[in-house]
Amino acid sequence: MNKLTKKQNESDLLLLLVSQRYLYKRSKSFSTIATIIALVVYLLSVTAEIHTINNTNLTYIFAFGLIMYHVVNQLSQKRTALAAATQELFDRKLYEMRISKTHLNFSEQSLIENALKIMNTKPKYYSYQVSNDGNKGGVKNWYALIDDHPQELSILFCQKENIMWDQNLRKNFLFFQIGLFVLFLSLVLYLFRNETISEVLIMTFGSISFIWDRGSKIYKNYTCYIEKKELRSILEDAFEQINKGDIPDLYHLTEDIQVRIYNSRKNNYMIPEWFYSISRNDDQKNSSDIIKQLSVSLLRNQN
Repeated sequence: MNKLTKKQNESDLLLLLVSQRYLYKRSKSFSTIATIIALVVYLLSVTAEIHTINNTNLTYIFAFGLIMYHVVNQLSQKRTALAAATQELFDRKLYEMRISKTHLNFSEQSLIENALKIMNTKPKYYSYQVSNDGNKGGVKNWYALIDDHPQELSILFCQKENIMWDQNLRKNFLFFQIGLFVLFLSLVLYLFRNETISEVLIMTFGSISFIWDRGSKIYKNYTCYIEKKELRSILEDAFEQINKGDIPDLYHLTEDIQVRIYNSRKNNYMIPEWFYSISRNDDQKNSSDIIKQLSVSLLRNQN
């Protein structure tokens, strides 16, 4: 009843998908560098204390590390914003929704030009991405099969699949983050178990940047997870209504959800690429299977 499955694999839309994936990947790289900087500052400060380097040098190390940490984080956030706008442009073109700078925070032309630049400067990367589906790390068949329903209902399926996938990924990584953070704090307490409180505070002065980095990222990932959970609840309520034959205003509902998805993406915490790669296939398959089962269930009830 619609052509979203075929349309999502058109060259102009695949171009945007490759661009947003590359930009997200770059954002993750900068985020990782920021964490490494925070860790290095901590290790240097501990080394400085061990070798009784004066407090002035320790302060310089700490200040320089904080400045670099801030700069690299800003670079990460800029690429996240650009990636989110590019992904939003893909969705709006696929769904045939209104497109303006109000919806994207960037002009459509600038996003397309940036995507073309990535295609021209990373030809092998681009070629691999557009030639393979998600099972092989590509961008073809971005959403599950969605052609058996009216377009606005299929859009709702796509939005639900996107949110489920992201929510599950964030939940799994949140457990990993908290476990690692607790392990780090336990190690610090164990290493300084025989020191006085004042000595511990001095010795761990440089760890403030690392603790702040880890703590703030755990909190940011948690808030992103809660946002996805709330959106998923709205979508599940909508599908429950549809299943009962009480069809909501899909036009305004899908538009409202799309705006909220974009606002969430702009401020997303970037899951590290290695964790994303490990989880991608299973989470993607589970999300796709749920969508297909829901689709079959709705078709059965409609008949």
